[in-house]
Amino acid sequence: NLLVEEAKEWCEGMKQVRRKFREIFFTDLLFSKLQNSVMTNMIYFNTQSTKDLKNLNTKIEEYCIGKTLELIEILQPKNILIFSSNTSLLKKIGIEDLQQKGDYTKVGLLNKRNVCAIPHFSARRYNTEKVRNKIGEEIIKYLK
Repeated sequence: NLLVEEAKEWCEGMKQVRRKFREIFFTDLLFSKLQNSVMTNMIYFNTQSTKDLKNLNTKIEEYCIGKTLELIEILQPKNILIFSSNTSLLKKIGIEDLQQKGDYTKVGLLNKRNVCAIPHFSARRYNTEKVRNKIGEEIIKYLK
């Protein structure tokens, strides 16, 4: 799992990501939630900004979301953590009963599974260690 372990060929590219994750998952209990995790993009295209995703063809977007939902059904995860707090995107995915919990965390249900949604770890407004630690403090209440 490249979120918690280093690999030579991914070392530089993952260093910043790992640091940001470690600031969110900053306690041993939080970090343990990453040990057997699987991470994927909801939309399988790199963009400079989430604003660029709005220009995607609707069929491509629907296909990507559908495949991600299939993966969730296959894996049957204990936790679903979405790195987006965009309410319209969360509803488009199919999250119901969406509620704001704390300053940064939203919770809801996806096919009767608990979902926790937080701002993306690279988002500029949330790009300090203090904010990422606060996000970790909020989500630990909802992760199994």
